Amino acid sequence: MIVFDNSNNYKPQTFLDRLKRFAETKYSTSEIYQSSPTIVLELNKIKFELVPAYNSWGTYNIPDGNGGWMPTYPNDFNDKLLKQTIIIHIK
Repeated sequence: MIVFDNSNNYKPQTFLDRLKRFAETKYSTSEIYQSSPTIVLELNKIKFELVPAYNSWGTYNIPDGNGGWMPTYPNDFNDKLLKQTIIIHIK
């Protein structure tokens, strides 16, 4: 997830285009393509999915796949795992 300043209320495609230009400039010999809603950068058979995002009032927003934004909470899963107590019974 690459976090941008979105004070101008840009649509996701604006940031996807920026990410693609960046990848093409810095990694010109690699495979680069858009796989909505991400830009895929393949380096030595390892694929990185670059997801544009912006933060608004503590909530991250990512592309919804339909040209708009949707909220996401990337740390919620980790927080839930940390709060759970795991008990293992050994017989």
